[in-house]
Amino acid sequence: MFLFVRESAARHEVTRKMSRVLDVALSFLAIMLSLVVLILFSLSFGVMEINASFNQRLAIMAPAISDKEYKEWRAQWAKMRGQRDYQALVSAMEKRAADLHIQLPELRKP
Repeated sequence: MFLFVRESAARHEVTRKMSRVLDVALSFLAIMLSLVVLILFSLSFGVMEINASFNQRLAIMAPAISDKEYKEWRAQWAKMRGQRDYQALVSAMEKRAADLHIQLPELRKP
């Protein structure tokens, strides 16, 4: 009988330790998942801000440029591959707006 109680107590102690380890592991996973979701949300919000800024600037220029030029700006935007392309497109757009005497709004920062 004493041996049975002792074995039962030992099993109970192991179960409590495993439960605690499991709680810590699940808490860690929940925190990591929350961080991943936050990062993904931030990235997608930044992309939306950049797109909105480009569309706003192009809409302001649209009455002063031809349909062909408008489509060329859109094509350049679609072909963009990285930050260097983005910076070149923004610079070209600002130069073109200055040539047309158009004041563009400030770029939105993501």
